[in-house]
Amino acid sequence: MMIVLIKLKSLYSKGMIVRILKTLTITTTAIWIGSAASAATIFNIDGPDDGSASFGENLSEKGASQSFTALQDLTNVSFGFDLRCLSCGGEIWLITGKPMNDAIISQRVSRASFNGFQGAQEALSGINLEAGTMYSLIMSMTTGNGIWRGTKSPSNEGAGILTAESDHLALTALDPNFLPWSPTRSDAGTLKFSISSVASGPIDVPAVPLPASVGFLLFGLSGFGALRALRRKPH
Repeated sequence: MMIVLIKLKSLYSKGMIVRILKTLTITTTAIWIGSAASAATIFNIDGPDDGSASFGENLSEKGASQSFTALQDLTNVSFGFDLRCLSCGGEIWLITGKPMNDAIISQRVSRASFNGFQGAQEALSGINLEAGTMYSLIMSMTTGNGIWRGTKSPSNEGAGILTAESDHLALTALDPNFLPWSPTRSDAGTLKFSISSVASGPIDVPAVPLPASVGFLLFGLSGFGALRALRRKPH
């Protein structure tokens, strides 16, 4: 590194070297911090596609709901869905408890509209879940038709994070006043979904690979050291 600095000194002024080092240092340090804080999937339900819920404006079912219970406190989480549709739109809700006729407004945790597959994937984020609380993801479809894919033999990645119920509810109609009041019937299969988080705490979040993260950090620190040495040298 010193050889490179000597060659640079012969070509550029000291001020130019300082500016270059400052840019590299700030950039690599920011990359390291950003990579360490990126969201990671902490829970995922997967398995064979044999428990899917088909619903939409032209189908007998208008939505579906999957219930689960959080086993620990989770902060700043977001949800992903294995949804398939061409031109569909509707709403995704998260409530405490289950959809039922005597559900109350205070059960609502979050709500988002979606249009198309990508919109559904990005719905619901920045949510806090409380340990020991049951929640239900409710997806309604008012435009087009789609499939929320599920499985009768789920593979749960993230043991100790939450537990999902083995069956889901199909919404046979949509209540325009409050979606959790919609009539339902039980159907076989666990609908697929995932939970991501950037929170700290006792969560099984995959860490940034050690060699890459340490490399970014050491490069950033070496840049700061070089800047400090250059500033100390007399003009």
